[in-house]
Amino acid sequence: MTIPHENSAFKPTINTFQFDSCMLNQSLWTDPPYGRQALRTVRFVRRFNYIFFILILLNLLVSCSDNSKESNEIPFDSKQWKSGDQRVRARMSRDLLEKNILFGKNEGEILDILGSPDEKSPNRFTYFLETEFMGPWRMFLNVDFKDSTKRVYSAWITD
Repeated sequence: MTIPHENSAFKPTINTFQFDSCMLNQSLWTDPPYGRQALRTVRFVRRFNYIFFILILLNLLVSCSDNSKESNEIPFDSKQWKSGDQRVRARMSRDLLEKNILFGKNEGEILDILGSPDEKSPNRFTYFLETEFMGPWRMFLNVDFKDSTKRVYSAWITD
């Protein structure tokens, strides 16, 4: 066995293919032993997985963000509340509670502001609301009256 000289162009090869009197060498340093097509497939799968992960992450960020205040909500208006459906009421409900419009009012004033409730009990008026969250979503605006004064002391939304 002869050892090639250091200056020679010898490179160890895995496979040698002969095509019409020319030699193609697959070098250990430049090509993987499993071939170029397999390397391209591995790279494609890695890129696909990376892009798929990024798309899933973006979808989660968008779906979990609270964009309802900017796009869906409208300021409270008593006339619109009374004439609107449950979806219109739902769009006004945050503004209604944030401005404390109901607190301290008696039953007659609440009936003037919100109209007749969908459900009524001795110390609570309940108004039905509906919003879109993965389909129709039923919510309730509850207005509680204090026993002694018959004035609103609590108002909140439940689902």
